[in-house]
Amino acid sequence: MLPVPEQAHAASARLEDVHRRHREILLQDDQLAAQPPQAVQETNRAINLHLQAAISLVAPFALSAEAESFATEDIRHTIETFKKKA
Repeated sequence: MLPVPEQAHAASARLEDVHRRHREILLQDDQLAAQPPQAVQETNRAINLHLQAAISLVAPFALSAEAESFATEDIRHTIETFKKKA
């Protein structure tokens, strides 16, 4: 565990990063709001279609791989150990 002053400094640095990122997002939000609504909506739709296509290509494999991993002995052992602790 970090000494308290180091923890406070780390927490302060993380909080400053959050505030900086929040300011950046608000600036981007203002810039986006200034754009023509139709263009923003159509761009959003294009991005969503791209994400849906990517997910439809990857999801079947990912779900299959996950199902296979749950069938392995090491995962069963991990699950049993977890159940005993609960």
